Amino acid sequence: RAENSDQRLFNTCRTFVALGFWHKGSIGMLLWAFLQVLFITVEKVVTYDKRNLPKLFKHAYVILVLLLSWVFLRDGNFYQNLLFLRNLFGLNQNGFTSALALSLLKEYWVYLLAALVFLFPIAPKLRQKVEASGRMARTAVSILYPLALSGVAFLCLLFLARWAYTPGVYFSF
Repeated sequence: RAENSDQRLFNTCRTFVALGFWHKGSIGMLLWAFLQVLFITVEKVVTYDKRNLPKLFKHAYVILVLLLSWVFLRDGNFYQNLLFLRNLFGLNQNGFTSALALSLLKEYWVYLLAALVFLFPIAPKLRQKVEASGRMARTAVSILYPLALSGVAFLCLLFLARWAYTPGVYFSF
């Protein structure tokens, strides 16, 4: 069983290194791949999935690790990425707020609100309440749910249409 686990870890490492080279092979991409392998290895060694930790902690941990590692995907300039991380945690005497940050919050408040709403797993709780409510509520939800998702998709399209065309990640190589 230990050999199987070691082989799985080696295959994971190989996959992330291949991803790093496939996507430009930049230092930032390779560092991102290394960080993913590092955290997966640490989680396997400390049996993270078997620990009795609160779900909120596990959820926040994954989000934090992913967001901080994504900083290295910004560009190939390692120094700029470290400077960005230092600024993120207020280590460059820049403070935690700025006029630009407040301006961006005003412009992107819809995305922030959506992120906060969907940050927590509310769907299972809602499903339990609907199941307990009876047939009429289930029928109403089966009709309203696709309409609500279509409305959210439409709002997202409206917000995206405000800006000029921005090519996806694959067009920037």
